[in-house]
Amino acid sequence: MDTSEFKVVLLEGSTNYRTWKFSMRMVLLTKDLWGVVDGSEIKPSRDEVSEWEKKNQKALANISLALTPIEQHNILDCTTAKAAWDVLEKLYEGKGRNRKFLLMEQLFKMTMDGRGDITMNSYN
Repeated sequence: MDTSEFKVVLLEGSTNYRTWKFSMRMVLLTKDLWGVVDGSEIKPSRDEVSEWEKKNQKALANISLALTPIEQHNILDCTTAKAAWDVLEKLYEGKGRNRKFLLMEQLFKMTMDGRGDITMNSYN
């Protein structure tokens, strides 16, 4: 199967996270890389690590290249595809403090994005 024709729309935060996540998972499945992302294919002992590392690097690259530059900033320090996936999942699916902060940040950006000509009254 030639997977080069598969395109994933870049992740733009919570607005398209669910569809991005689904598309990205499908692409990684077709490339036989999903196991290193979901953790079912764990890093083996030193003797067998090179094949796993190649898969990990490919999966991490695929994930990274499917993000906008702003979203890439969130995973800059990740060294495994699973860590990057987990960071994004925590940011956009989590229910904790990070998710609440992100939603508040988006709310404030919506009101301060330079749209001075639009008032709340125009939404009535």
